Amino acid sequence: MKHRTRLERAEQLGLAAGQLAQGHPLRQVAAELGVARSTLRGWRAAAPLAGLPAEVAACLATPAGAQWLHQLVVVMHLIITLRAGAGVRLVCEFLELSGLSAVVGASYGCQYALTVQLQEAVATQAQEQRVALAVGMPAQELTVAEDETFHPDVCLVAIEPVSNFILLEQCAPDRTAATWTQALETALAGMPVTVIQGTSDEAKALRHHHEQDLRAQHSPDLFHAQHAVSKGTSLHLARQVRQASAAVAAAQALVDAARAAQRADDAQVPRPRGRPPAFAARSDAALTELVAAEAEQTQALARQTQAREQSRELGILYHPYDLERGQVQSVAKVAARFADVWARLARLADAADLPARAREHLAKAQRLTVPWFGHPGVLLGARPDPGRRPGPGTRRGGGGPDPVDPGPLPGAGRGAQHPRRHPPSTHGAERTVARTLAPTGAPAASPGARAPRTDRDGRRGLCRSVPAQ
Repeated sequence: MKHRTRLERAEQLGLAAGQLAQGHPLRQVAAELGVARSTLRGWRAAAPLAGLPAEVAACLATPAGAQWLHQLVVVMHLIITLRAGAGVRLVCEFLELSGLSAVVGASYGCQYALTVQLQEAVATQAQEQRVALAVGMPAQELTVAEDETFHPDVCLVAIEPVSNFILLEQCAPDRTAATWTQALETALAGMPVTVIQGTSDEAKALRHHHEQDLRAQHSPDLFHAQHAVSKGTSLHLARQVRQASAAVAAAQALVDAARAAQRADDAQVPRPRGRPPAFAARSDAALTELVAAEAEQTQALARQTQAREQSRELGILYHPYDLERGQVQSVAKVAARFADVWARLARLADAADLPARAREHLAKAQRLTVPWFGHPGVLLGARPDPGRRPGPGTRRGGGGPDPVDPGPLPGAGRGAQHPRRHPPSTHGAERTVARTLAPTGAPAASPGARAPRTDRDGRRGLCRSVPAQ
């Protein structure tokens, strides 16, 4: 026997009510609708839905009400499970508390199947939009920020940091340079883009992928440089602060003890015979030691604060714009500020007497920052000669000290914002809801499908997605 959805049942009940109102017999109406007479009679005699007002139940029994209910459930999944990442169980809880469990199955199993179906519809929609929008897309040069994640298999991820558009997100058997190159070329197929710079950690495979396979500039990411500075300074400086604080507490205890002894001696009645102890000398010595300990504590705290400030300064410098004035930073200015950062850290290392291991971390961080301003054309998007635009797959040349408007943000420093970013659109979500609601458009659910992530490119209007595996 054919299973009919709630929408199909509502539509057939509406047709049956119209024909019965015209005086047609029930047997004839059932035959014309293609349902058994007992089935049609059971639909008409169905008991009212428990937990819902009669008016609401009557509305949901109509074709328009059933269609609205379907749309509500799909949008609920889209927002809760995909946009908010809250999981299927919250959808089930919402259905229970709202009373919609009277008309919608609120079990985890049925809602999980709908989530998988929606994920596959999102992936299909994103792939169609990617192909369609690439046709009219102007040629562009871009930076890719790449890294691997593990779920637990290796997942290669590449993002264009200006728009936050996910170019690549797929599982791979390994993370070699050849695998990276093949995956990225497949992801960029059909898109008129040229990768001129790659930002990542210092893994040999990623460096080979950028410099040899793509013939692009490799730019170390911000995190690992800041992490190296932190490893070289935070532990040792924090230890010095703790030791200085302990020394201050011990010196304060000596001062308090000397003063207490003097007060106790002064309170003795009658006065003891003989020369009184040298309480003043003892108090002066304890105070001198306390002042010295407090000075050392102040210096230790100042060194710790300075190290943190210099680490944050790296993040400020690793941005093509001056974040306070909104102007493009010149290469000469960035280089001078970098030199000042490392000079300050070198003086701090001497003042704190950092060990050799800590200085090695600082030296590593300094090596990582050299490419940030060593290639000004890539860093700030300068084009010294309009007639010398690099072709596809070629390394971009350097520029003069007066760069023009920057291209893609190099390296995607954490928390950095680009002034040309636009708010995301919801048109892709609307198309996904329509696809899922369509009777023939929704793909069948498949167990174990991966959850895609969707968003829109605010600048070019491209959807991003993770194909279901």
